[in-house]
Amino acid sequence: MLSGERKEGGSPRFGKLHLPVGLWINSPRKQLAKLGRRWPSAASVKSSSSDTGSRSSEPLPPPPPHVELRRVGAVKAAGGASGSRAKRISQLFRGSGTGATGSGGAGGSGPTLWRPQKNRSRAASGGAALASPGPGSGSGPSTGSGGKERSENLSLRRSVSELSLQGRRRRQQERRQQALSMAPGAADAPIGPADPGDFDQLTQCLIQAPSNRPYFLLLQGYQDAQDFVVYVMTREQHVFGRGGNASTRGGSPAPYVDTFLNSPDILPRHCTVRAGPESPAMERSEALAAYLDGREPVLRFRPREEEALLGEIVRAAAAGTGDLPPLGPATLLALCVQHSARELELGHLPRLLGRLARLIKEAVWEKIKEIGDRQPENHPEGVPEVPLTPEAVSVELRPLMLWMANTTELLSFVQEKVLEMEKEADQEDPQLCNDLELCDEAMALLDEVIMCTFQQSVYYLTKTLYSTLPALLDSNPFTAGAELPGPGAELEAMPPGLKPTLGVFQAALELTSQCELHPDLVSQTFGYLFFFSNASLLNSLMERGQGRPFYQWSRAVQIRTNLDLVLDWLQGAGLGDIATEFFRKLSMAVNLLCVPRTSLLKASWSSLRTDHPTLTPAQLHHLLSHYQLGPGHGPPPAWDPLPTERDAVDTGDIFESFSSHPPLILPLGSSRLRLTGPVTDDALHRELRRLRRLLWDLEQQELPANHRHGPPVATSP
Repeated sequence: MLSGERKEGGSPRFGKLHLPVGLWINSPRKQLAKLGRRWPSAASVKSSSSDTGSRSSEPLPPPPPHVELRRVGAVKAAGGASGSRAKRISQLFRGSGTGATGSGGAGGSGPTLWRPQKNRSRAASGGAALASPGPGSGSGPSTGSGGKERSENLSLRRSVSELSLQGRRRRQQERRQQALSMAPGAADAPIGPADPGDFDQLTQCLIQAPSNRPYFLLLQGYQDAQDFVVYVMTREQHVFGRGGNASTRGGSPAPYVDTFLNSPDILPRHCTVRAGPESPAMERSEALAAYLDGREPVLRFRPREEEALLGEIVRAAAAGTGDLPPLGPATLLALCVQHSARELELGHLPRLLGRLARLIKEAVWEKIKEIGDRQPENHPEGVPEVPLTPEAVSVELRPLMLWMANTTELLSFVQEKVLEMEKEADQEDPQLCNDLELCDEAMALLDEVIMCTFQQSVYYLTKTLYSTLPALLDSNPFTAGAELPGPGAELEAMPPGLKPTLGVFQAALELTSQCELHPDLVSQTFGYLFFFSNASLLNSLMERGQGRPFYQWSRAVQIRTNLDLVLDWLQGAGLGDIATEFFRKLSMAVNLLCVPRTSLLKASWSSLRTDHPTLTPAQLHHLLSHYQLGPGHGPPPAWDPLPTERDAVDTGDIFESFSSHPPLILPLGSSRLRLTGPVTDDALHRELRRLRRLLWDLEQQELPANHRHGPPVATSP
């Protein structure tokens, strides 16, 4: 009977049972027999060419594999009174052969529901000779001329069969013991004769879901004896419904159903699941080409390709040979982090972050070493040190500034993803605690990279400034025929003595702008430069007043003018507020020296302390005690410190400490990386396409040579 035929009652009937590829049943017996009765109306899975109520109107294709999996539950005998009871999958496996009769007929005394279709030899109980299962075969002595020959043949057959059966029984017993050892308490239980119920139970427990076919998984059944755990779908269109009588009240045939469910709230034809049409090869090729050449900010990779991908991104960024936008490396690395957080397992993100942070740190350390080799701190004896020009320092610091900008944005993005992971995961999960620790270690490495690049950047900038700052104290802005520039003047219009210092500030400003450094870090970078300039100029001012007459009104006016020109230029560059704050102490010291002599002689110590609060008592006393009042004139008694401040004057330091610089505070808030919408930058799009093709090549290298093929033809960007 064809597997597509259908009998009354709506239950499908099969000629043979076939297990689909990917479905493995670890049963003690692997022999399958043909089904002699229909399958149950509950949870059978089969293949058909139609889902309509009548299937006789259209031709049927060859029957595909069918399987019926039963949930672990009560086991009922196959030979029960109810004719609708189904054969369970455990009943498809024959017994161990211990129940066969000796000299009787082929059928024996057992039930005939699973009679083999071909005659076979059976072993007689008690070591009797094997007999042919056909009529007339028996166990008595043979007669006739061929009796001896038959006796020898039977002896040979008996010996071979007995050896085969003994080995088979031994293997069955070993498999049974191995299977029973997985059950709770089975290790201490005595091993007795094989029980078909045990095999039935073990068969159902050892079933695995198919890996190459879709299936429904039953979460909570209605009847344990008839419900199944897994319902495999083998057709492109699969119908679920409730089984019933052969016809409805109106006499029309019952609707066709692939899989029967027993719950009363299931409709006769409850739902239909259809598989989407498989895309043809041309469409798949077009879809692949659309991904490889697309402008969507997506970068898909497998875990085994992660190391090569991250290494290529960091290597290209460190080389700086391409024309990527300033934050291009951070954008590409953020795409990797985003793919890991969305598509890969939860524990993959911490490992990716750790590897990413280590790669960035190694690249930055290598770049710092290269700059240090070109700009050594200690020059050979007899070789004069050549100061860095603003142009040279800009070229040297550009790689470090780029890494500082990219790492800052990447750190902000990583912090957002880690917070999302912490909110979505179970707080009591011990694995989550371990993952968060790994993420913290990775973010600490990124913090270290930012701190180090910031430190190296301001070090070389201040090293360049150190050789240009003395001109602010020595140069005269009132040269013959020179006109002082107004606010917002260009650098070329500034006095010659101020151009080197302002040139360093301009180079630093252009560098931070070109690298798209975070605004908070830009402010802190210039804050440190202004702090260094203020401390260096103030210490030089204090030092010059000790040995020679320097604190004069005319000299103070020149210094004040130079300082005002610098502050006006910085105000035009958008740095006026920061400069005013950090140059406050130098400005106050110069303002004291700019006070007219007659007015200064009338002032007292208390009034001067009130008018110049940023100066320490030791610094104020040093400026007043070395002020040039004229030949034969010393400081007036009114300038003497108060008795309460005498100790501060005697023990205080007149020089500024460079160690009291403001601390670096990393920016807070969301990342500035743009990971939504199409990629508008052509250079970033080209790099994204290159990385996608790199991943494609890595995937193709894993395939056999005859299965490899190149990527689709790329379209022009």
